[in-house]
Amino acid sequence: MMFLLGVALNTIYGTNRLGQMRVFGVLQRLAVSYLFAAGLYALTAPKYYTPPRGACGQALKDVLSCAWCWAGAALLVAAHTSIIFIVHQPDCPR
Repeated sequence: MMFLLGVALNTIYGTNRLGQMRVFGVLQRLAVSYLFAAGLYALTAPKYYTPPRGACGQALKDVLSCAWCWAGAALLVAAHTSIIFIVHQPDCPR
């Protein structure tokens, strides 16, 4: 929905020619990121989780139940940051 909304909003003041349309605007990027994050969560989230006893365990049960999700997200952020700083583009200022 967000992807289509972003494409529709880009055509209001811009051009309606498909060759000149900016497909990956902010909303489209958010939609793709949300799709990947939801897919990662759906693949790695546990079906059942028993939180540890105590106030801290109850307060952090959402975070502790999906440790693989946090590890995967951290790896994706580390990979993205590495690519951004390692790959040199001639027209991109540092």
